[in-house]
Amino acid sequence: THQWGFQDSAAQALHPDVEVRLERGRVEVLVDDATLPELGINPDYMRMSKDRGTEVEVRRYLRGKVRDARDLIDAVAQRRETLARVGAELMTHQRSCLEQGRAGIQPLRMADLAERLGMHTSTVSRAIAGKSVQTPHGILPLRTFFDGAALSSSASKAGPPQSGEPVSAR
Repeated sequence: THQWGFQDSAAQALHPDVEVRLERGRVEVLVDDATLPELGINPDYMRMSKDRGTEVEVRRYLRGKVRDARDLIDAVAQRRETLARVGAELMTHQRSCLEQGRAGIQPLRMADLAERLGMHTSTVSRAIAGKSVQTPHGILPLRTFFDGAALSSSASKAGPPQSGEPVSAR
């Protein structure tokens, strides 16, 4: 910390997880894959896990690890797909926000969105936790669009940040 109370390190920029825009009257939602880890399975380990020339115990061990890796890759892909589905349905509901800015936000119950998507409310909650969206009017936390978005927080009582105000991780 600097002698006047400022930090010497640069503030970390907020990188939105989802981008939304209106294209020819349609709501388009893009999940930023840069925020997701790039995962793969080493081809040498794949080959060794199937090669009968590899010791039985090593093969068994590698098969388990390859299976675990596939499960992780599938889970990350499912997380991305869930975020895309939640983002698309949410932003379709929030079309007026895309056109008018913050004044157009239409509060929505998380349970209602979950029901529309055939998901459990907790799945929607986890999908949006700590995530933000780039709109034509700035970056907003996805929680901003739901009724009761962290009302216990004094920052939330003031509403989402105005254009030009910094958005901090919650």
